[in-house]
Amino acid sequence: MKKLLMLTLALCAFAVASSLDEANSAYQAKDYQKALELYKSACDANNAKACSSLGYMYQSGKGVKSDLNLSKQFYQKACDAGDGSACNSTKW
Repeated sequence: MKKLLMLTLALCAFAVASSLDEANSAYQAKDYQKALELYKSACDANNAKACSSLGYMYQSGKGVKSDLNLSKQFYQKACDAGDGSACNSTKW
């Protein structure tokens, strides 16, 4: 039972990491809508880097309407999930 749980957790972590890689690729290709969807999905799974990326998208207005309040919320979620650089981004 313990091995099954560990395998399930490992597969979930791999899926989230894979989703983040795909989101980063979409963002770099300027497919902002796809990147937004993938970042949101990964952020919902508490991926700090994905939440931070959403914060940046809303801060810069890349692919979304600029929304500084929403940006701060995503940066704060990323900070709470352990992304130290996102913690600094909440202080403006």
